[in-house]
Amino acid sequence: MSDSVLTDLLSDLVSIPSVSPSQTADPVFGGEERIAAFFSDYLERLGFEISLQYVEPGRPNVIARFGSENPDVIWLLESHLDTVGVEGMKHPPFTPEIRDGKLYARGAADCKGAMAAALYALSRTNLEEMKRRREAVYYVGAMGEETGNNGARAVLERLPERLTKTIVLEPTESAIVHTHKGISWFRVDFVGRSAHGSNPDVGVNAIYAAMRFVNELKAYVVETGNRFEHPSLGKPTMNLGVIHAGIAPNVVPPKCRVELDWRVVPPQNSSEVLVDLRKILEGMKAEGVCLDYAVELTQNNEPLVTSRDSELVQQMSAACQASGFAPEITGVGWCCDASVFCGRSDETIVFGPGSIKQAHASEEFIDLNELEAASNALMHLLHQGVSMSQGPNN
Repeated sequence: MSDSVLTDLLSDLVSIPSVSPSQTADPVFGGEERIAAFFSDYLERLGFEISLQYVEPGRPNVIARFGSENPDVIWLLESHLDTVGVEGMKHPPFTPEIRDGKLYARGAADCKGAMAAALYALSRTNLEEMKRRREAVYYVGAMGEETGNNGARAVLERLPERLTKTIVLEPTESAIVHTHKGISWFRVDFVGRSAHGSNPDVGVNAIYAAMRFVNELKAYVVETGNRFEHPSLGKPTMNLGVIHAGIAPNVVPPKCRVELDWRVVPPQNSSEVLVDLRKILEGMKAEGVCLDYAVELTQNNEPLVTSRDSELVQQMSAACQASGFAPEITGVGWCCDASVFCGRSDETIVFGPGSIKQAHASEEFIDLNELEAASNALMHLLHQGVSMSQGPNN
């Protein structure tokens, strides 16, 4: 049976609404300020030095630090503070309900379960031992992960130039994610020429240009898949997610905008994709398919690449086994704040209880036994040799 103190901690976290403001019209639900206050207070009582970084009004990052002033090892733990919206949920989103060993609430899986597991693992005894070993640990609560990683990007300004070991806490089903795809969003605008619908040949139809572009993209996806297939991540993928065009049925559309989600597989990167897209578009313009175009990279997170044989992966694996389970070591197709931090850290992994299948779901839950096992693994990792029977705040 799961630990009641850990369950209570998670219940407290999910009871505090922290919906990304773009996904709710209710100010009672929106923003990270209230969860940031709880997170800060919890860590401050453990002896962490706390600073707040307001990225937007009412939307802070929490940057907490504990440990040696001149550390040989610098740890970073990171959880995002925001959740997605609650429309269509099948249970009260901020009233935790426990059924059949699972806790149901918005954020239970993504990612307040992993946050609770890490907070619970940071006992005072463990922290003092880390300090004695000339280690320091930062725990960052980041705003804005669900809508573009803005919090993680901003917090880099406040962190050391080099981190040793970074764990981004997300629902991985307690698997160790050592690599994930990058995510690049592209916006492409096509310029045609308006004309009356009764005489379409006089115009240049921007929607037809977009359709041609999409067909070219499909061939490009196949070609890049043959070149960049990854043993853990598979092939790069493309999704056409947004299209805007048209004035009326009897008007040849002079403009069309499409927005693409490209999942990059290393060693491919977003700059190479952008160059290739421009080549396709230049060819279309030369043929007169469109009069002009504009293409822009609107969001970019490069892939996470940490060797599956790295020290941190092996340490995390050993800690999981000491806690009674053998973790899968894997790569995933989704992207998270790890892509922001991996360039600053010697080693970066993603780890946490809960399933990505539950993230954003209408019925979000986390298994409480998995929650406890993952928290125990983090406790083992951060302070090997300390008795696992010790609870937090001892």
